[in-house]
Amino acid sequence: MSNTEERATGDEEVEQEGSKEGELQEEGPHEAALGDEEMGEEEVEGSDDDKTYDPEADVEMTAAEQIETDEEDLGEEEPRKLRTAHYICPDYKALDPDELRGMNITKRRATKVEIVEVSPDVTLKYGANVTVHEANNILWLEKYAPTVPIPKLLACYTWGPFKRRIDRPNRYDSEYETYIFMRSVKGQPLNAYWNEFDQATKRQITQRLKDIFVQLRAMANERYVGCFKNGPVTDRILRYWDNKGPFKSVEAFHNEIIESIEKDAVAPMTSLRQFIHGELSRSDHQIVITHGNLQPRNIIVDKEGHVNAITDWSQSGWYPAYWESAKAIATWCSFWKDERDARFDCMEQILQPHCGEGLLYRYLDSMRSNYWPFTPSE
Repeated sequence: MSNTEERATGDEEVEQEGSKEGELQEEGPHEAALGDEEMGEEEVEGSDDDKTYDPEADVEMTAAEQIETDEEDLGEEEPRKLRTAHYICPDYKALDPDELRGMNITKRRATKVEIVEVSPDVTLKYGANVTVHEANNILWLEKYAPTVPIPKLLACYTWGPFKRRIDRPNRYDSEYETYIFMRSVKGQPLNAYWNEFDQATKRQITQRLKDIFVQLRAMANERYVGCFKNGPVTDRILRYWDNKGPFKSVEAFHNEIIESIEKDAVAPMTSLRQFIHGELSRSDHQIVITHGNLQPRNIIVDKEGHVNAITDWSQSGWYPAYWESAKAIATWCSFWKDERDARFDCMEQILQPHCGEGLLYRYLDSMRSNYWPFTPSE
């Protein structure tokens, strides 16, 4: 690899080498959780007592450290901020938000997803739209799919609560920001290099990606739809709705998608409901491991065509077998517009195509955006 290779700017940027993690407790093949990691003690200025971290409790009840900040006065007293450490890799010290802001690395308040470079070797993904589930997904895959090139997690903590603005009510804006620290990976998103590759290199990349997803789909499947360890659906299709599961069946998952759209529809959608169920029930959809956002920008490669990492596991988990392909068809349309046939041929070789479901997903996602009363930051 060239010494001048630029670092990736995808949704996550890490390398497989790094500090050894804390040991996971022995559990079943689909039981690993972020909170199950043995977390070393972390000294934080301003903490007077050692507090026990309960991985199953809510964020508000599990503060490992209390750090007071000087947030902007919005009309009433700002609550004290709590930093809850969910995972810390041994021998790594994660900077707290005050330190990061003092170094001009982060913003005072991140209401969406932000990605910044903390150091030449560490990348930080943080914001109100970042969740602990993403870090949990990474740890689960590191243990049960170790040959898959995924982000190397260094630390994850939540920070808050933040007071919601009275003049800008938004019940879907998280009161907490999540900070995920990862090792940076060298390379560029696939779409940055694609036109420079010859056909042999493109075939090499395609085959490698196909092998990765064949491996993931060969793993024993769960009987629910949601993120790993029986977590909720983190896919954007249900992002702004209360009931995110997990769902006990594919049918229950489909029903919730339709109901989430019907809530704001101006007329009954009986015919649409019948059509959707008819289309999606034509085959018995197995539930499989799904990345959930397989776009060229989330596939990090070097100039020789090696796949260094697949990033952004924020929407990953157990989903119907068609979900990966359907979303890829819907989202890849914004890339490589001048060579869509080549793009589709490439994707078709990586994933089993589900064209009908892909078009249906794109339609449902557009309806969700049209019926929603405002356009949140994605």
